[in-house]
Amino acid sequence: MGKSTTREEIVEAGRQLFFRYGLKKVTVTEICTGAGVSKMTFYKYFPNKQALAKTIMDGITDYWLKRYWDVMRSDAPFAEKMHRFVEMKMEGTRDPSSEFILELFRSDDPEISGYAGNLYKRSISESVAMFTLAQEKGWMRRDLKPELLMALLNGMFQVVMDEKVIALYDNLTELTSEVIKFFLYGISDER
Repeated sequence: MGKSTTREEIVEAGRQLFFRYGLKKVTVTEICTGAGVSKMTFYKYFPNKQALAKTIMDGITDYWLKRYWDVMRSDAPFAEKMHRFVEMKMEGTRDPSSEFILELFRSDDPEISGYAGNLYKRSISESVAMFTLAQEKGWMRRDLKPELLMALLNGMFQVVMDEKVIALYDNLTELTSEVIKFFLYGISDER
């Protein structure tokens, strides 16, 4: 693997710091120290730490969507695909701190809240496309309306963002896992 670029070093330092401490607690100075660059170099690539956070989330989103689509298009049985989705979702929630994720989706910063809203819309759109493909392939009930599934997913997203529900779990990964398993398998103990 080749030497990483300065921009990649800044992104990696920001990712590590944001995932550990959240967006609000991390300063541009700390990112620069972690990347071994000056503030002038940081600002050459990013106008502010919010833009860096969005770049990081875009990269993560693209990575996970590619993996989801790779699984969806694979020859594995649908039950196996769903099992892989649960595993991937769990893996994807291990690194970022709960604080970072919650800050993105609860931010009063218009730049961040607008971005989080667009990120959520994108994930819904991709989910609809996956559900539609699953219905076309006969892997999922055809009588289910994707709009109902999206409404249910939206409701579950609201549950995951609820402070009282979050407090019931040791971490966001554990909560996310339970919500996904409930969505995919219901209350049955059979899988």
